[in-house]
Amino acid sequence: MTDRPGQGASPAGARSDAAAAADLADAALPPAAGRADGIDLTACDREPIHRPGSIQPHGHLLAFAGEDLRLTHADAAAGPLLGEPLDDAFGRPFEAVFRGEPMPALRDALRHLPERGTVQLGPCRAGGRLFQAIGHRSPDGYAILELEAGAVDGEAPRFNHETLEGLYPLIRDAFDRLGRADGIEALTAAAAAEVRRITGFDRVLIYRFGPDWDGTVVAEDRNDRLPAYLGLRFPASDIPAQARHLYTLNRQRLIADADYVEVPILAAPALRARFPAGPGDPGPAGGAAAAAATDPALPDLSFSVLRSVSPVHRAYMRNMGTPASMSVSLLRNGTLWGLVSCHHAAPRRVPFAAREACDLIAQMLAVRAAAWEETLYARERARLKGLEGRLLAHMAAAGRFIEGLVTEPDTLCGLTGAAGAAVLFEGHCTLIGRTPAEPAVRRIAAMLEQRGVEQFETASLAQVMPEAASLAERAAGLLAIRISELRPNFVLWFRPELVTTVTWGGDPRKPVQPPADAPPAGTAGRDDAARHDVDWDAAGQDAAGQDAAGQDAAGRGAMGSGGTAAGGAGAGGAAVGAPLGPRHSFAAWQETVRLQAAAWSAAEIDAARDLRSAVISIVLRQAEEMAELTTQLERSNKELAAFSYSVSHDLRAPFRHIVGYSELLRELEAQTLSPTGRRFVATIIESAQTAGALIDALLNFSRMGRSRFAQVPVDTAAVLRDVLRTQPPDIAQRRIEWRIGELPVVAGDPVMLRLVLENLVSNAVKYTRGREPAVIQVGCQATDEEFVFSVRDNGTGFDMAFAHKLFGVFQRLHRAEDFEGIGIGLANVRRIVERHGGRVWAEGQLGLGASFFFTLPRAAPHDRVPPEAEAMPASDQGPQPTSRDEAARSGRASTE
Repeated sequence: MTDRPGQGASPAGARSDAAAAADLADAALPPAAGRADGIDLTACDREPIHRPGSIQPHGHLLAFAGEDLRLTHADAAAGPLLGEPLDDAFGRPFEAVFRGEPMPALRDALRHLPERGTVQLGPCRAGGRLFQAIGHRSPDGYAILELEAGAVDGEAPRFNHETLEGLYPLIRDAFDRLGRADGIEALTAAAAAEVRRITGFDRVLIYRFGPDWDGTVVAEDRNDRLPAYLGLRFPASDIPAQARHLYTLNRQRLIADADYVEVPILAAPALRARFPAGPGDPGPAGGAAAAAATDPALPDLSFSVLRSVSPVHRAYMRNMGTPASMSVSLLRNGTLWGLVSCHHAAPRRVPFAAREACDLIAQMLAVRAAAWEETLYARERARLKGLEGRLLAHMAAAGRFIEGLVTEPDTLCGLTGAAGAAVLFEGHCTLIGRTPAEPAVRRIAAMLEQRGVEQFETASLAQVMPEAASLAERAAGLLAIRISELRPNFVLWFRPELVTTVTWGGDPRKPVQPPADAPPAGTAGRDDAARHDVDWDAAGQDAAGQDAAGQDAAGRGAMGSGGTAAGGAGAGGAAVGAPLGPRHSFAAWQETVRLQAAAWSAAEIDAARDLRSAVISIVLRQAEEMAELTTQLERSNKELAAFSYSVSHDLRAPFRHIVGYSELLRELEAQTLSPTGRRFVATIIESAQTAGALIDALLNFSRMGRSRFAQVPVDTAAVLRDVLRTQPPDIAQRRIEWRIGELPVVAGDPVMLRLVLENLVSNAVKYTRGREPAVIQVGCQATDEEFVFSVRDNGTGFDMAFAHKLFGVFQRLHRAEDFEGIGIGLANVRRIVERHGGRVWAEGQLGLGASFFFTLPRAAPHDRVPPEAEAMPASDQGPQPTSRDEAARSGRASTE
């Protein structure tokens, strides 16, 4: 027994359909490797097993072409059957080949063969012998006639299985038993028993494939002549991709006697002249047989019932003590679901009619199993739909749908049977239940973002993301959905590690063993006896009770009809290309699988997919609603901007007139005005000037929202020096301690950024009036994404309860009698910074000072001109200040 990381239900190493196996329990190696201990493991996958160039000897094969069915191929032993040498029979039509035999019905049946599959054509007599005729159309277009000899004396089962009358009661009973079975376990057990009842094999197994093509024996019916395999698991390399494809095409396979001598297939001389044999790919074993397998003049035998198997495989069967084997494919929606695999301790022929009956039972099993699984799936989906409905109701009722998604943690986790979940939305991460820490969750989300997946599931996260191995206690398994088409927003579900023990049919780590007479490294030869095929049917103990390595008679073998041999070199280190030999040890072997969670069911995966669709629909609907509101807001802003500009522009002239005429009145009528009158005139002038300043500030504020900003490098240290140089002269009389930190070069509009610093510094100077000394600090801190500027003072400060009013237009937190200003400077600061892609905020405490912060991105943002900029022509961008002092005066504001 060993301990290893999880890999689905597979042995150590990555799984690969391209890995072939000499030991039916040997582990598949990573597809990138392709070789193990000097043996090429990908050779088996390249072998053209559908063109073996020979047949088994318990029948004959004839191939015909054309409308008149001229003989193109025949097995080498067919001459006596035809009553003349094959060279004379080649090229003749069907009627001439079978002279004197009444076969018009057989000829007509060959002319109308279906495109796929075999057809039982009934009994026929040829060469004085009785055969069962079986026909099929090969993928390369030949009409193939196979004549299978009947059972020999002593082999016939106790029932007459060569006629429909003899088989019908058994088929009826089998269908009745399968119909009463409740559950997959009962179905498979019933099918194994009924197939064994019809065929008389010593052992019948039901072998089911997993998601990664590992296989498990899920049912068994046997006598005491062969050991039990129930519950054993075998790696995917036992039956590589091309063998599984062949099982999908041809559902039946019989090997009547592993000691047979193969009969080669001959091609007509004319056909051989058209397709001279080339070197081809000799396959994993090489030799003449391998060359025949790549000969284009030989027919494709994908649907053949007599197709020959590898000598290596036959030796393997002898080592297991199972000279005869049969397999029947179990298909679900055209995909290989499993196999019915039959084994016998002595040679055994099963009539084609009985094999067809077993095929009917196998397909009945596949249909009933699929129906049962669909029923379980439907029940689970109905339960999960209820949970999904609750989540959607909460999302609909919440102000923000994402808040409704996490309102009921148990429901969110229960939707997929997870122990914990994480919701990443708009940069925020919400953790629910048992999850990794937030930094690890964000790394997992980054991996998903890099993969660009909409949905992702794995039962072993460490296999996909090796650094996640340390998270197995909380996140061995992952199911994830992306809930935004544009942003990296995800819902992640986690499952903890589930340590399991798997019993393999042999050590999956054990390398393949070359034959005892294999040449040493560097001298490996290729001959017919070493040729390797993909027709593995069974595994078991040595007929003598012990294997060649001296294992106990209770040792177990691997199983998988149609599998191949793969693995590494033997202990001696076989050379690259060395002939692969059958293994000798079949002892059961256990391992502990770690870094593996319980697999996500199809219903849970579909529930997550449905939730994603629902969330995407909600997001799109809210986006449409937001777009409509934005359109209305932009329209209102345009109208408001135009109104504000018009009002401000129209009011400037009347206020200037008020100021001008009031000053004239004061000058011309100074002698006649009473002291009270002169005070009234001064108040009028002061109020009109204040109103004019407010209007100028409003126009400037409007202009900032409409004008385009430049994007050039700005040295903020130089800008600050210029701001300090232009401060009012009266501050020279004050004691101010300036603490200036290192300031960076940023991308932005130099005029606008100067206005930001000027407003913040002017406010600091103003609100530290009365402090001895006044301390004003200007600094900047850099992060990966932005620069964070700060202006701090030890002035009057403010109450944080009113901080939200600071950056509003005409908002003040202090009386005008205490501190001058019109309350628009900080509004200008916010608008300029936001136009640059930054943020502004403030912190303060009454009597202890205030700190103002703003950020600027490291990368120059794309300046978006607000829609209201289109409300008036560019020439009407508001009046420009007549001097720098006026510009500063109109732009400054108190910390309101």
